[in-house]
Amino acid sequence: MDWEIYDVGCAAGNKYKEDFDDTDKYNQDAEMISADNYTAYVFNLVQNINGIQSATTSSDYVPDKDDTTLTWLYEKIRIIVDKNGIVAFSWEFPQMVEEAVSDNVGIISFDQAKDIFEQMMPLTTRGDLEEHEDRDVEIKATATVYEVRLGLMRVRSSGSDRNGLLTPAWLFYGDYNIDFGGENYSEQQPWILLAVNAVDGSVIDVTAGY
Repeated sequence: MDWEIYDVGCAAGNKYKEDFDDTDKYNQDAEMISADNYTAYVFNLVQNINGIQSATTSSDYVPDKDDTTLTWLYEKIRIIVDKNGIVAFSWEFPQMVEEAVSDNVGIISFDQAKDIFEQMMPLTTRGDLEEHEDRDVEIKATATVYEVRLGLMRVRSSGSDRNGLLTPAWLFYGDYNIDFGGENYSEQQPWILLAVNAVDGSVIDVTAGY
């Protein structure tokens, strides 16, 4: 199993007020305040499978199902490093690659994937707007692509909550912002705006996993 860095970000630590008294957690002076600048690096890692990166996303959305359904989000590995060394490590939903089903599949071109993105992304945005249309404010959604990668996206096998196929996909990473009458909400990075199956051109539902 090989790992490589997908991206590197920065994080701001925290510091206590000078007169902090840890004997009284509810004292006003015990409030933590943000550091004045970034104090650590955040490394997001992904699996490298035969020279191709697997997809990664910060999404933790779970579709509504019954209480017996197993939760299987996408694999996430994050390491936080400051001047003292590694201060945090998390590895969520590990995936194990068992076998290669096919070593030689044809894929659609980037231009074809780009056309699909331009057709389907407005529909995705429209769906989000309709979901919140009952709010008595003007709602706007903005999607900004900052990178497109050809990677491997895990797609659930039919009828299974624990098995799937790593499928070649064109991954459109970017920022997604919804403005609720001046109140902005942005998804945490990395975020996949749209994933296009590079084999058949279908759109992969990132939240549902198929």
